[in-house]
Amino acid sequence: MVLKNSIKAIIIDRTKLLVAEKCVDGKMFYTLPGGGQETNELMLEALCREVKEETGYTVEPQSLLFIREGFSERTHRIEFMFVCNIIGEKSEPTDLDIGQVGTKWISIDNIMQEPLMPEELRGVIKNYFLGKKSPIYLGKMD
Repeated sequence: MVLKNSIKAIIIDRTKLLVAEKCVDGKMFYTLPGGGQETNELMLEALCREVKEETGYTVEPQSLLFIREGFSERTHRIEFMFVCNIIGEKSEPTDLDIGQVGTKWISIDNIMQEPLMPEELRGVIKNYFLGKKSPIYLGKMD
C-alpha cells in the first residue's frame, strides 16, 4: 500500500465556501480544492500550486485546521486541510482535477444539503464557521 499526502484548502469568503465542482459517472458533487504533494515539495507549496491549477486563485495559507485519513485499494491517503485567504486576482485554472468541471461558491448556511464529499466534512466545516471547537484530527472519512 502506498502512503500519499493530499493538501486541501478551506477558502471562505463571508458566508461562502469555495469548492471544486466534479462530475463522475453522471453524478455531480463537490470537494475541497487541492491535491497531491509531489516529491521534494513542501506542503504549503503543494497547496498553493494545486489551488492555483484547479481554481485560478492564488492563496495564502493561514493555519492547519484538520487532518483526515482514507483508504482505497492501493493507497492510504492523509489529507491536510488548511484555512487559506485569496490574494490577488483570479486567473484561468490550468489543470483541473479528474472529473472537475469547474469551481463554485456554496453557502455554508446550506452546506448540510450540498453534495460536499466526504459527507462528514459538511458538519465539521459548518462548526468551524460557527466558531465551535473541533478536533484537528478527524480520523478516517471515506
